[in-house]
Amino acid sequence: MEESDSGSFHTLGKRAPKGSWVRIPPPPPRNKFSEKNLNVAVAFKSKIYYATPMFFYAYILRSLKNSSLYIGYTSDLKKRFKEHNSGKNSATKPFIPYKLIFYEAFLNRIDAKNREKYLKSGYGRRTIKTLLNRFLENTSNPVQEGSL
Repeated sequence: MEESDSGSFHTLGKRAPKGSWVRIPPPPPRNKFSEKNLNVAVAFKSKIYYATPMFFYAYILRSLKNSSLYIGYTSDLKKRFKEHNSGKNSATKPFIPYKLIFYEAFLNRIDAKNREKYLKSGYGRRTIKTLLNRFLENTSNPVQEGSL
């Protein structure tokens, strides 16, 4: 049997019957499966592909200026949080600085968008109050910068 470009063929044993060849894929690069880099192996048409899953986030920010809440969704939470606090978003600019008080991760963008839409609804606001009851009670007065 021939050797393919994506792997080599090996017998199952010394006396393997004719036609008992199996394809063994090449190993992934060594740094692919580190704890810092979560990767997923996907088999498709006899080849193995490695991909990092993309997450989408629904999040809640709380203004340290007036305690107002901002609800949104994004694919890059750290970048989006920095944009809010740097004043690049006109909806949040008057109330900066913000603190991230809650987020949820989703594998699907539509799920994150639907969660954001729900959290902005009346029932969603009640859910926020239930989920974050202790946090909201303990921080009823806005924290001013430098007051710690």
